[in-house]
Amino acid sequence: MRISLFRATVVAVAFAAVGSVLVSAQGQRRSRPGTVDPQATQQNGAYSRADAEIIGKRLYLAILGREADTAGLNVTVDELMRANLPAQAQSLFDSTEFRNTQGRKSSAELLAQFYRGLLDRNPDQAGIDAFMPRMDRKTYTNVIAEMVRSPEFQGKLSAVTGRPSTSAPQGSFTRIDVALACQGRVIQAIRNDAGGRVFVTFDRMPDVSADGQTVSGPGMDRFVNNNDRPLTYRCEGNNVTYNYSDRRRPVAADSKLGYPSVAVRNCENAVRDGLVFDAAALSASDRNTEYVLGLVGGTVRQCTMDRQRVVSVK
Repeated sequence: MRISLFRATVVAVAFAAVGSVLVSAQGQRRSRPGTVDPQATQQNGAYSRADAEIIGKRLYLAILGREADTAGLNVTVDELMRANLPAQAQSLFDSTEFRNTQGRKSSAELLAQFYRGLLDRNPDQAGIDAFMPRMDRKTYTNVIAEMVRSPEFQGKLSAVTGRPSTSAPQGSFTRIDVALACQGRVIQAIRNDAGGRVFVTFDRMPDVSADGQTVSGPGMDRFVNNNDRPLTYRCEGNNVTYNYSDRRRPVAADSKLGYPSVAVRNCENAVRDGLVFDAAALSASDRNTEYVLGLVGGTVRQCTMDRQRVVSVK
C-alpha cells in the first residue's frame, strides 16, 4: 500500500480547537488571525506558503470535488501555514457545499475522490482495507490528514516544489499505520488458510518502503499447543504472503479455546461484549504503544492499548 495509513491508531490525529471563527464567502470557518494550535503544530507541522498553496488546491479537489476559488484558497493557505491542517479540512467538511454535494456520496465514492484529488489515482486494496471503516464512521478529517502526511503525497509535493516538504517529521506516524494495515491483512490470510482461529504476535516495526507500498517483517504464531512457530510476512501492493520457518502450513486452534492474552480479550469486549475474534494479533510495532488486531466477519478491528487497558477502538 502506498499510503501511510498514513495509524490504525492506531495514532489519533488532533482535531484542533481554533478559537473564534469567521466565515468566508465560501462558507469556511476561519481561525482568528494569529491563532495557532500547538497540538496541530506538533503533530502536523506548519507549511511554507508554496507547500500550503499546493496542498490547499488538492484539498479542494479531494473534499469538494472542484478547483479552489481564490478567496477559499487564501483562507486555506493561511490556516495550513499556521499548522491547522485538521481544523481547516474539517471546515470544508462542515461547509454547506460539502453537505449538499459530495457529502451525499457513499463512503467508497468519497474515498475514491480523496485518492484522486490528493494522489491522482484510485485507492488500492490496502487503502480500502485501512480507510473504509473510518469512512463508514465519517471520520473524514482523520483520513485526509493521514493521506496528506503520507510518503506518497509528500513525494508529489516535493516533485512540484523541487525540495523536501516543510511539514513536521512524519516517520512513526505514517509507518505504524502502514504496518498495522499489513499485519491485519496477514492474520486474515493465515486464518483463511488455516480454516480456523489463529493468534500471531508482531514484536517489532517491520521494514516499510519509502512509498509505503511494501511491508515485510517477522511474526510468531503462538496458538497451537503453546508451540511457537516463527514466520515472516510481506505485503506488496494488493498481495500478502507469509512463510513459516518450519515450512509447514498454518494450523487452526480449537474453536473452544480463548485467546491467551488479557489484552486481546479486553479488546474483544471493547468491540462488543461477549465477542470472540476469528483471528487476533498483538502488535508491538510501535515502541511506545501496543495494539490488538482482531478479525470480525472479514473486517479487522484495532484496539490501541495501555498495557492491558483499551484506550481506543477502530
